[in-house]
Amino acid sequence: MQDFLAYTVLGLCLGSVYAIAATGLVVTYSTSGVFNVAHGAVATMSALFYWQLRFGWHAPAPIAIFLTVCVFAPLLGLALEVLVMRGLRGTSEVTRLVTPVAVLLGINGAATWIWFRNSNRALVPKKFFGETHVQVLGQAVYYHQIIGVLLSIVIAGALYVLLYRTRLGVTMRATVDDRSLLMLNGGRPDRVSMASWAIGASLAGLAGVLLSPQLGALQVFALTLLVFDAYPAAVAGRLRSVPLTYLGAMVLGLSKLYFDWISDAGQRWLVLRNLRNAIPALLLFGALLLLPQDRLRGAIVTRTRERFRVPTMREAVLWGGVLVAAVAMLQSIMSGSAVISLANGVALSLMALSLVLLTGYAGEINLAVFTFAGVAVIAAWQFDVGPTGLATQKSLSVGAVLLAMCVCSLVGGLIALPALRL
Repeated sequence: MQDFLAYTVLGLCLGSVYAIAATGLVVTYSTSGVFNVAHGAVATMSALFYWQLRFGWHAPAPIAIFLTVCVFAPLLGLALEVLVMRGLRGTSEVTRLVTPVAVLLGINGAATWIWFRNSNRALVPKKFFGETHVQVLGQAVYYHQIIGVLLSIVIAGALYVLLYRTRLGVTMRATVDDRSLLMLNGGRPDRVSMASWAIGASLAGLAGVLLSPQLGALQVFALTLLVFDAYPAAVAGRLRSVPLTYLGAMVLGLSKLYFDWISDAGQRWLVLRNLRNAIPALLLFGALLLLPQDRLRGAIVTRTRERFRVPTMREAVLWGGVLVAAVAMLQSIMSGSAVISLANGVALSLMALSLVLLTGYAGEINLAVFTFAGVAVIAAWQFDVGPTGLATQKSLSVGAVLLAMCVCSLVGGLIALPALRL
């Protein structure tokens, strides 16, 4: 019983940091209608900026935290709103989701170029107050974790009051519901949107600073994915409710720590040792299946200003033939390494082609193309050279490829269950 209570305390500490990150998503979505996939990249950039101030330039911790959370992160959020997100008004939902993905890649690329041009460089952040801790039911709870819990409580309460008890909060939510009506009533939606993105980015920056010591050494995409773990909490709150988001974050943190307790940190059941990393995805999957059917949007249906010309069948066949002929000609005159690069490009083009069917014609958004490719690779290996191998030759058999395609189809059908509820 003592171990259960101790892991409960640690789970609440972890959930508190997830709550800070998730509430930042709620703020930006409930006021703009844009699901900010780049939230994790903002957290990563802020964590690296904090490291530079605190450990690179040896600034005092309070000054480094203030400049990161209250200056740098809000300015980054303002820049995103003015330069990118403001231009998404009137665009389709596909565009509003894919654009933040491009922003994520751009921010992470900039962070890699600034801080990791020397691949041997290790950036190691430290906890607030170092290793100072208190004993709670036999478990060490660091001051860093206690600060995270206290901040999450204060932030959740303050955001609830802001969004539901103040004129500014009503204006922020009205911005996404009916922007034109808000302007007719004297509101200034541009300023309100800038404020919401500044607040959301500030919360992302704080979450990045609090989560970064868990990595040991800072890694751009690792920290971005760590913040991604908070997304199920935001979905649990329907991307609108701060209390439900906070509750979802607590469930997420407790789930991870309870798994550590039951599995002895993954050592008891070796076959399930990586399940901990999949817990956020499983909770997200469950939330999408079990939550009510109303759509995860804060905006009314509007006309979009995007128009795309669809090629005719004749044009598609003609240009497809030209492409095949060009690839065949290039392959005959290229070196071995260049042919490998060309083959990789063809494979990537096939993955991109799947988006034409799913997004262009069905209207569904798929950001997991590489995941399906990975499933296919594992399935093809399993059927070709694994325990159930169908072929003995060195090259990949056609049968294994066809079976791998069938496996991907089944996985795609499973993924479609929650996707159709959005």
